[in-house]
Amino acid sequence: MEQDAIEIRNNVFSDGVIDADEVLRLEEAIYANGVVSMEAASMLFEINDAVTGNPNAPEWEEFFIRAISDAITASEGSVGTVGPESAAFLTEHVLADDEVDHIERAMLLFIRNNATSVTTELDEKLVEMRVLTETDIL
Repeated sequence: MEQDAIEIRNNVFSDGVIDADEVLRLEEAIYANGVVSMEAASMLFEINDAVTGNPNAPEWEEFFIRAISDAITASEGSVGTVGPESAAFLTEHVLADDEVDHIERAMLLFIRNNATSVTTELDEKLVEMRVLTETDIL
């Protein structure tokens, strides 16, 4: 991951908010080679946990959802598929702070609704996290 992304993360950790310029710079750094790595996705979750509830740039939510979705749906070889490893990564990172905030909820729903295939385990976790109901997955 580029040094610029790490620098931005450190700045965000210092002030607790992410502004529009930081979102743009993060996007450029994370998509520099056209693919969002799982390492970059982990960093985005860390940033989101650090800035949740603060007056962040509106661009942050859209970028976070798109970048995590791109990382997850491309990580197991079949584009659009959320396999067991990706599902475990998602649930581990979403639950790292013991809460599902509104951006994480929107991201999970976006991935679930746009993936070509989702594991049963992910659906079960989404019900457990109260992102979906049992009738949503039928």
